[in-house]
Amino acid sequence: MQPEDRSFSLKDPVEMERRKGMLSHPHMEPLTQYLERLRSDRGIGRETPDFDPCDGGIRAKLLFLLEAPGPRAVGSSFVSRNNPDQTARNMNSLLQDSLLPRADTILWNIVPWYVGNGRKIRKVTPEDIEQATPYLSELVALLPNLEGIVLVGKNAQSARNIISCVTNARIFEAPHPSPQAFNVYPYKREEARAVFLEASAFIKSRQKGPALSEAKPTFPAIRLLHQRIGSVSNSHVGADFEDLARKFFALQGIDLLPRFPLGIGLSDLKGIHRFDLGSESPKIIVECKSHRWTASGLVPSAKMAVWNEAMYYFLLAPRDYRKIFFVLHDRRKGNGESLLSYYRRTRHHLIPEGVEFIEWDESANGVVGIERS
Repeated sequence: MQPEDRSFSLKDPVEMERRKGMLSHPHMEPLTQYLERLRSDRGIGRETPDFDPCDGGIRAKLLFLLEAPGPRAVGSSFVSRNNPDQTARNMNSLLQDSLLPRADTILWNIVPWYVGNGRKIRKVTPEDIEQATPYLSELVALLPNLEGIVLVGKNAQSARNIISCVTNARIFEAPHPSPQAFNVYPYKREEARAVFLEASAFIKSRQKGPALSEAKPTFPAIRLLHQRIGSVSNSHVGADFEDLARKFFALQGIDLLPRFPLGIGLSDLKGIHRFDLGSESPKIIVECKSHRWTASGLVPSAKMAVWNEAMYYFLLAPRDYRKIFFVLHDRRKGNGESLLSYYRRTRHHLIPEGVEFIEWDESANGVVGIERS
């Protein structure tokens, strides 16, 4: 494993010196000059660490903004995922899981100078953010390829309105990757991972075309070439159907992540549920079911219980998420009623308001019905 991929690699003085030698490289030189001006203006030196030259520098497409540099960043002299502390280790893990090329990323802080006392960092204040805003505006202007900004932690997120005034880049919000947050609230790790994956998908989608629309699209009938849903096992059938649904939404310009983690619950206490498909931006969750009537045309009671469970998860999900139930169109022998029509007729009292239903006809290889509760 290369030093730039290893957590804690900036604990090594040799690696620190190697990266210092990279600060004059073309992708870093404008940022190095920017920091020289900032330090001169503020009358400070090492309290403002350097950008990590192993990141993308001015070529970066995604900017991760945390709160302020901690003691380890000051000690290594870099704002880096490779710093010798647990927060940086968590950040490195999240970034690697997102599958984003490192050259597409850059890490920085909403307040770029150290605000601690040498032993402990304090929280940034609105006054700190106000003083740092002009420097943030200047930084954004130095990143011509910038497509997205991830605000990491509540303190960085408090500056969202300010940031939206200086850039048109898509803004994402993720929990802070501190060990305190992840150890006390384990679901926050999954939430952060989901946001990083969503930001990664957004950047990749921008390479293919324009940004995804926030508007709710309509879904015309389309045709996909796919292998007939087989009978290797129920799990294989379900996975194949989820993959088909994901391709359907991709053709509408919506990239969804499989096993999308989202905090749900009836109160402020939340637990993580993984929806079959989902997206943070636009906010969509999808449950996919490829169930059929029994061979003799009887009601598949156990499968209806699974559908009830899906409706319950939709009910517990945040209200601002669009909720879609993507099901196989299967007709009953005799009266020809589809399984979805039967479910909506007999279980209407269990369906939350606003759930959308999409039926996929395997024989027609396309969508045959789109309805809303």
